[in-house]
Amino acid sequence: PHQLAARGDRLAFSNGIVALSLVAIVLVWLFHGDTSALIPLYAIGVFLCFTLSQAGMVKHWFSARGEGWWWRATLNGLGALATALVFLVQIATKFVHGAWIVVLIIPLIIWMLVAIHRHYVRFAEEIKYTGQAPLMFMHHTVVIPVSSITKATAGALVYATTISEDVRAVTVGVDPAGAEALRKQWEAWDIDVPLVVLDSPYRSVIRPIVDYVKGLEARDEADLVTVIVPEIVPHHWWEHLLHNKTALYIRTALMFRPKVVVTSVPYLLGYAVRLQDLAFREEPVPEPAHRAL
Repeated sequence: PHQLAARGDRLAFSNGIVALSLVAIVLVWLFHGDTSALIPLYAIGVFLCFTLSQAGMVKHWFSARGEGWWWRATLNGLGALATALVFLVQIATKFVHGAWIVVLIIPLIIWMLVAIHRHYVRFAEEIKYTGQAPLMFMHHTVVIPVSSITKATAGALVYATTISEDVRAVTVGVDPAGAEALRKQWEAWDIDVPLVVLDSPYRSVIRPIVDYVKGLEARDEADLVTVIVPEIVPHHWWEHLLHNKTALYIRTALMFRPKVVVTSVPYLLGYAVRLQDLAFREEPVPEPAHRAL
């Protein structure tokens, strides 16, 4: 996996080191700290690697056929036979003492690595861009799920109007009285953004929003739909536990739909600065007193 090739701050393969450490911890725990019992695993793995490397060099010399290739191939071939013989002896004599683990795990690891390689090949082929195509106009519709009129809602609406002229706010009417009250407040707000009330007889919040987005695509009302989710960021990490995760559920439900983009607009508590204050402010805006984790 590409994650194992990522280098850390000290230019070391940090993810691979952590993965090997976890595997070592599991092995020590399984063998109750008896390192002598791990020797068969080590010996079989080492001689298998020696055999594969020597056999690979034989193939290399037969392919290259440079000066003196035949004696180099013979030398590597003898090394491959010798290490393969030791490898087979180790399996035969230490099979019941733990060698069966290597015999089982190594083919599974090879199969997994081959499958990962095939995934990357298919992935590269699917995202490869060949040729050039003109940019085409697409009707862009922005949908904003709202439950009430808040500063977070206002911030998301401001952002939405900067990326599209077709902005629609939707609310799920799990409570008819609450939905009607929100509709009246929205009309009194008068911001020229329509509010669509979605019925939810089973008090589900996510499904009506997903169905509404699907309906936009089915009725050809939008070529591209962006769902902007207002999200309030509390001061401290533990305060996240005190609020629902509706924004996360909406992003998860719509993340894998084609022609649908999900954007989160965070509202940091304690860092709301009005635009009219910024217009007359010459000094830099101070950083928030509390940073969200």
